[in-house]
Amino acid sequence: MKTKLLFALPLLTLLASCETPPLPLPDRTSVDIDASTPASLLLSLKEARNYTVDIAMYSISGGSSKLYSSATAYFDDFSYHFKTSSYDLGYIQGSEGVYPFSLQNGAVLPGEVLLRDDGSNVDSLWDAGLFGSFADFDAASLEGKGDSRLAITSKAGRLALLDIAGLDRTNYPSFSQVTAIVQNGTLNITGYLTLDGGSYSLSYDVKDIQATADYVVSEFLEDGGKALVPEHELSRAKALIKGNNYTHLYYTESGKVGAYERFHEDYYLLSCGSELLSQGLIPTGMVGVNNKKDPATGRTLNGCYLATPSSADASGRDVTSVSVMQSFPYNSSTSSVVEAYNYPSSLILWDSLEFVSPYSSMVHEDMDKAYITSNAAIVYDFASNFGALAAFENAGSTPVALVIETSAVDAAGAEELYFTLVANTGDGMDFHFVDFGITEVPAMDAWLASLVDA
Repeated sequence: MKTKLLFALPLLTLLASCETPPLPLPDRTSVDIDASTPASLLLSLKEARNYTVDIAMYSISGGSSKLYSSATAYFDDFSYHFKTSSYDLGYIQGSEGVYPFSLQNGAVLPGEVLLRDDGSNVDSLWDAGLFGSFADFDAASLEGKGDSRLAITSKAGRLALLDIAGLDRTNYPSFSQVTAIVQNGTLNITGYLTLDGGSYSLSYDVKDIQATADYVVSEFLEDGGKALVPEHELSRAKALIKGNNYTHLYYTESGKVGAYERFHEDYYLLSCGSELLSQGLIPTGMVGVNNKKDPATGRTLNGCYLATPSSADASGRDVTSVSVMQSFPYNSSTSSVVEAYNYPSSLILWDSLEFVSPYSSMVHEDMDKAYITSNAAIVYDFASNFGALAAFENAGSTPVALVIETSAVDAAGAEELYFTLVANTGDGMDFHFVDFGITEVPAMDAWLASLVDA
């Protein structure tokens, strides 16, 4: 724990833009609702995009039941909203595209527009696979059934119900005796499942069909609400980390760089100087290979393999040779080191910039702009990704905030980033990133270049 931070953490606020014109709401989908039987109503709901689902789970013990949890899901053409006692969030389709939102103190806190793999904006709420709905039911299992009580036996139907309730699909084997009835135009579905050894009943009341109005979202849009557009410096920080090419510097107690953690699209490598090596930091790495053959060993390689900098200078900076463990892959399911090593580009932070605010104090004098978040999920995800939780626990503290500092250029004309995890004691742990887009290990590149097609 190196940096001593003596500042108060501010309340997070969202800087809202002014004088934004109201956004037109999308046209509603009109569906003829047939509520004569549970099956006909479920078939109608496959096409409908406007209804409310009240979900309740009851624990069953000793012949009695007790409310365990409850939630309400609001479905509409332009929004999806899931509300429990613990969280209140969803997605909105605006003129810019589809973006997530959460409620903070009763106000909509919008996130950034979601992007497809090709970088284009997601522009269809109901076609993006963001949430479970009755559109996911198997129509063939419902056709021609006119009974007043319907047994839902299809896998697609039961999985859809688990998705709607926000329950993991791994609960499917224990989800049983699922039936549906219609009462006064409301669809009621009940079932039973086992969670962590306990028995529960699960009920769904589908109501306000074609008459659901989520006023919180509607008022947000009618008042000109839009998706979040982060400040340029914060967006740039996200882009730099998402590039998956940078170096994380480890510092010694004397303030010198003692180790170099290199993140590259094709490989990861941590090389150490003698000082940090003597303190227990272990040189390690990983390389991804997609169906290639090493002429030197005759092995065909496919997956991610452990790699070690077998020779480096005293500072740990210059790696002159690398040893790859070719006997078996560390991860055979992917050849992407980014995925296998869970690079910082996968941090919750980058999908949750609505919880990050500008911060007026600088932790490091040579940086230009600072931001801060005290969102627990973001802070703990960052600490977990970098293996820092144990260090905080050993120091008898808890990480409570994350400060992000950006610098357009350093003395050599290159961008750099500082992340500082702040503890409840006021101490901080630094993470310094440099060499964006130019990080490489020539010895690793040479080994990869020596491989031939299998």
